Amino acid sequence: MSAVRFCALAPQKNMDRIIIERRKKKRLNILIFVDIYDIYSGNTICSGVITNISTGGIQVEIKEEVTKKGEILLGFSLPNGFIFSGIHGIIVRKERDSFAYVYGIKFIKISFKDKVKIWWFMRSYKYMLK
Repeated sequence: MSAVRFCALAPQKNMDRIIIERRKKKRLNILIFVDIYDIYSGNTICSGVITNISTGGIQVEIKEEVTKKGEILLGFSLPNGFIFSGIHGIIVRKERDSFAYVYGIKFIKISFKDKVKIWWFMRSYKYMLK
């Protein structure tokens, strides 16, 4: 697998309307590079940008359409230095935006330690914005 990358944090605030969160897990809007790999061969399928993250999954924007069915491997690095390279995920949602495809990827095999790392980052990031 190639080295994981990250880009600048980009908080997205919606001050003109109230958003009611109906998801099971809280999400954090952010921009982080992600690499998506084939689970069997380890070859890179594509790269994209995580637009939001939670302990249960990520939303990713990718220029090309992903035709891979079933499990995928994810590799990304958070700005605080936490590196993730073996998280198994599955695409649960796909939308076509004007410039890219937007995918919802659910984590299906993630260690408790990695969940805690994501939770800790989300909690720390929230306080960095204040």
